[in-house]
Amino acid sequence: MRIKGVLKSSVLRALTYLPYGITNKVIVATGTRSVRARRRLGKMGLFDESLRRLGLNAANDADEVLHTAVNRAMGWRISSLSRMRDRSFFSWCRIAGLDALGSRGESGVVLVNSHYGAGRAVPLAIARAGFEIYSLEPEDYLTAVGAQRPPHLHVISLREGSAFWLRQLAQAKAVLKKGGIVHIAVDGLQGKGGVERSFFGMKRVFQASFAQLAVQTGAKIVPVFATQHADGRVFIECEAALTTCDGTPSDARSQVEKLLDGYISVLTNRWRNAPAQILRKHLRYVAQGCAPIDQGSTMPVRYESIDGYESIRMEGVGRPVSETRSAVDMPSVRPGLESR
Repeated sequence: MRIKGVLKSSVLRALTYLPYGITNKVIVATGTRSVRARRRLGKMGLFDESLRRLGLNAANDADEVLHTAVNRAMGWRISSLSRMRDRSFFSWCRIAGLDALGSRGESGVVLVNSHYGAGRAVPLAIARAGFEIYSLEPEDYLTAVGAQRPPHLHVISLREGSAFWLRQLAQAKAVLKKGGIVHIAVDGLQGKGGVERSFFGMKRVFQASFAQLAVQTGAKIVPVFATQHADGRVFIECEAALTTCDGTPSDARSQVEKLLDGYISVLTNRWRNAPAQILRKHLRYVAQGCAPIDQGSTMPVRYESIDGYESIRMEGVGRPVSETRSAVDMPSVRPGLESR
């Protein structure tokens, strides 16, 4: 099994140097054949079965082919995109909503990503768009898949040091206090702790660290999603910032819980509206591995201060690196987004 994995990795890295569009067509074609073969045999795939368990609409052939493509060769996709020049990169990877990130001198931004679609492309794309970004990751993903990391993308590894999370969160806090951008995915299946919430009628654990960082630093939380199309194009959308303003005064704990619930609501809508983008591992986890949730049995948020670690210094915090980028460098994806 180990040898098979090494060979697969070597083949995918070799494909990085072939035209992106052609390689994507090959990946989609193999997925199409496997889906059609299963349909002819009358077999219900894991994708169909999982959607049924979650009460979502049954998948058609196009949805299942897209779901197969989304879950195949992501390392190759990110590595291949990273090696493109700006003109090619932004023709394959479109970004909308960059205005939600603000400009230099404004409050920090917690860019909340999810394990959904081509979410792995988000830090790369935001950095290529000219923004300084610090990404909290279990490992340096770009290095792991042989991709080229842009100079404006910095990784805060969650596996370094004995004080798991605490030191890294302190670094992130320092970035946010200087008006920087911190990227984090909060629906992962790794790590310990977290907060239980209802998700499609199941108990699922989410990390509330992103909300704690925002409340403690005054940063805003911007959800971001990356969807992949069958032709290989990636569309990244920065949504409107989450808010806790509901007309009632609240303490820090309440604000954290409201921000967490706001993110879960956004993620639920994404799953419901475009289930083909759900990563297979996460779909299986929710549909088959979670116990039904009992009403009113949610776990309270653990709100821990990290003020004692404020002295850590971070260099190079700020955004954007270049105040403007021409339309040639990054084609506009909607009116008014000619430059950032």
